[in-house]
Amino acid sequence: MKKLLIRMAAITLLAAAVLACVPYVQAASKTNNRKSLRTGAVSASSYTARTTSNLKMRSSKSTTANNVLLVIPKKKVVIIRSREANNWYGILYEGKAGYVKGGYLTDNTDRMKTAASLRLRTTMDQTVKNNIIRTMPKFSTVEVITRYKNGWYLVNYKGKSGYASAKYLVDSDEQQKVIKVTTARLRLRSSMSLKTSENIILVIPKGNKVELLSERENGWVKVKYGSRTGYVKSQYLKSSKKKASSNGVVKIMAENLNVRSSMSKSSDSNIIGLVKKGKSVTILSKESNNWYKIKYGSGVGYIKGGHFTDDTSRVGIG
Repeated sequence: MKKLLIRMAAITLLAAAVLACVPYVQAASKTNNRKSLRTGAVSASSYTARTTSNLKMRSSKSTTANNVLLVIPKKKVVIIRSREANNWYGILYEGKAGYVKGGYLTDNTDRMKTAASLRLRTTMDQTVKNNIIRTMPKFSTVEVITRYKNGWYLVNYKGKSGYASAKYLVDSDEQQKVIKVTTARLRLRSSMSLKTSENIILVIPKGNKVELLSERENGWVKVKYGSRTGYVKSQYLKSSKKKASSNGVVKIMAENLNVRSSMSKSSDSNIIGLVKKGKSVTILSKESNNWYKIKYGSGVGYIKGGHFTDDTSRVGIG
């Protein structure tokens, strides 16, 4: 009996040692509607790429073994977890981990920016508090993996993948420009530090306009002045009085502004809806005679200019 117990204990220790050598991969949980996502398999250095053709995802780094897990269709987005030897890449696709050859991947150009502070979540539910991975600051760039029709996007942000409300995401070329004016001669620096003069790029004269590129951090903001970018102290900036730009996010200042299907106020037959005062809309382009094309619902509409201003105060709750 004692020998049997000793043998069983040895087998248990051997099994534990074998399991300890197996790499742990925390893949995305798979539900019927893909509402749940774990992020442990994605490192801080991960990014996204797009397939250029149908691509076999394998369980090991070999094209000779019978190791094909699935075939990824052309133009699908995958998460790159690691770059291996001999042009192999460790990837994550629809919650499954595997390996692919790198010759069939290209850069993912589907990027958007946050129009407000936006929460990255593990599930498509903003009523839950314990599903928040992190909060993405306003102006952050995200890589879009999947766009769902229910108002949520699966995105990758600084190596973390999760769900974000599409309401607070805009195309990069539609991102509003926030203009500030300097209230004094202001040093543009390459880093957020006053302790050295070596980081001074140039001095911005008083009364000049700069474009805001980040939210305030420890009293500093990142700005663009001409073709140069750097950091300045936010206390020496004030809001610009410039009118709303021809594209970007604007706030309606008039009561119940009509949205029309065409650029005409001669009849009410082209009214397709209205926007209440204080609400925000996205300007797509400036048209003739002070008309503006806007995003409206799943389509577009037109509003008359003079009834809105740049919205620089959006706060995301997604």
